[in-house]
Amino acid sequence: MDVRSTNPYDLDLSRRKLVALASVLAMDPAVLVLDEPTTGQDGPGVRLVGAVVDAFRAAGRTVIAITHDMEFAAAHFQRTIVMLEGQVILDGPPPEVFAGDRRAVLATAGIAPPPAARIGLALGLATPTEAALVAALATRGAGS
Repeated sequence: MDVRSTNPYDLDLSRRKLVALASVLAMDPAVLVLDEPTTGQDGPGVRLVGAVVDAFRAAGRTVIAITHDMEFAAAHFQRTIVMLEGQVILDGPPPEVFAGDRRAVLATAGIAPPPAARIGLALGLATPTEAALVAALATRGAGS
């Protein structure tokens, strides 16, 4: 569906957010700040926003995202900061922030680790990342 001539206010939420992102990128900012960038996005929209974040970072620019989407944060950012009532309660790389010994602290902020981390923790992985989970499942599958 061609929406180039559609008034942005007549677009659905996901497309409005993508138009807003495109308009910010057109200004060529040194720092990109995103507020809940995946809200209202379907799978392709989330992948598109993730590709924008990855490309922006690959160009040596700073990206900051305020999000409750821990799966997106873990996949696209090297540093995760968890805040509660204006205070930093966790700060570090996603594998450290989502480690098993941090579950209780995360829960106080109402945050659950991303699915790959939860499954990895259930399997007893020391580093509950998506890559570690895939490797563990491949190893277990090869042994059956």
